[in-house]
Amino acid sequence: MIKFGIRQSFDRIEQIEDRYANINVPVEVALPYYWDIYEPVRGRLAEVVEKIRSYGTKVLSVHAVQAPITDERFKIWGNEIADFARTLGAANITLHPNNVNKDKAVQDEALKNLEYFSGLYKNDVVFCIETFEGKRRVFTPDEIASFNLPMTLDTSHIREDEKVWSLIKGYKERIF
Repeated sequence: MIKFGIRQSFDRIEQIEDRYANINVPVEVALPYYWDIYEPVRGRLAEVVEKIRSYGTKVLSVHAVQAPITDERFKIWGNEIADFARTLGAANITLHPNNVNKDKAVQDEALKNLEYFSGLYKNDVVFCIETFEGKRRVFTPDEIASFNLPMTLDTSHIREDEKVWSLIKGYKERIF
């Protein structure tokens, strides 16, 4: 089922109240985009949860930090973000399909990591791959569909309207 809310991001703990208090619509909590900005927040995720929950903000999903899903470190930071999402009551986590020198081995590693989380969390938390065009992405929108991966459909990253409609019509059960 496709759900709608607003994306609300922050870069520092001090921004939480300003960004999440008094919001009357469901949100996607967008963690700091780059790793170097995320790192200071990383150790304070429990504090972030406490603040957001205290405002009564309904959280639909979490938008993860931009970091590779193609190596072993994903299992560490992915677990941290999954616990963060679950504590907020969010079942979906949006991941970026990082840029790589694409080959089958790299995609296989990403698939193996996603399978690890699927087995670990069942349906409690679902890692969804955001749609980005570009041949160097570990998964293009078409590959997300061909591998039957959960998808976050970001229409702003797809240039052709027909492609967006095609994904909605043919893949709507896996768009979260």
